[in-house]
Amino acid sequence: MGDRVADPKALGFAAFATMAWMYSMVGAGWVSASSAVAVLHQAATFSMLALLVAALAAFLRGEAWHAFFFMFWSALILGYRGVLATMAAMASPGAANGWYSLIVAVVSFFLFLAAMRAAVGPPVVLLALAVTLAFLSQALGYWFGGGFWAVLGGYLGLVSGLAGFWAMIVEAGNIGGSGQATMS
Repeated sequence: MGDRVADPKALGFAAFATMAWMYSMVGAGWVSASSAVAVLHQAATFSMLALLVAALAAFLRGEAWHAFFFMFWSALILGYRGVLATMAAMASPGAANGWYSLIVAVVSFFLFLAAMRAAVGPPVVLLALAVTLAFLSQALGYWFGGGFWAVLGGYLGLVSGLAGFWAMIVEAGNIGGSGQATMS
């Protein structure tokens, strides 16, 4: 069945990169959380659904790393959509937010290690490393009251967004990829 399913990686990385970029602009201080609520809600809805589709297609193709990565982020964004209405969760320091960010960083770190081993390509390895560091910085920001760590996490999130767009371009252009450009 996997050979009859279109390659989902470009869609998945586009969805991830869109959400990473939009979310990280708030953390980096480029836009205020209150002014970005509507756009973040739209980006989260698009990204969550597109990542879910990409995860299911990757699963059907037998691409375990991509299936896990896309499903993990789809589920995280679903949870994030739930707190968007208050936006206080993004800005309020606290141990619970810090621990949650640390857990995301730990999972992302293991995805980074798996990406290096799975030879998924430099943009994906960079993406996994940048998102790991971004969530680690975000955790430190929650624990120590924002400031430097929160802004650093925002900028590292922007790097992960750029790496996601790079991965999308590589996959969309089928540059060095093993997937087919069209469905058969």
